[in-house]
Amino acid sequence: MVIDNRHVHTENLKRMRLTDDQLEMQLRLQRVPTGFQKSDIRSKRQLGLELIKSMRM
Repeated sequence: MVIDNRHVHTENLKRMRLTDDQLEMQLRLQRVPTGFQKSDIRSKRQLGLELIKSMRM
């Protein structure tokens, strides 16, 4: 888990050899909405997100 309850786990980022800036860049490139609560890095360094209930379609 990289982001949980809108808190970035920097230790997990270090294990994956990512910086805060690289995570932020991936969020911007994928046009991620601001309303998410959990995020993890999947295969090929793609982000997996869990949206807040009010943001789900």
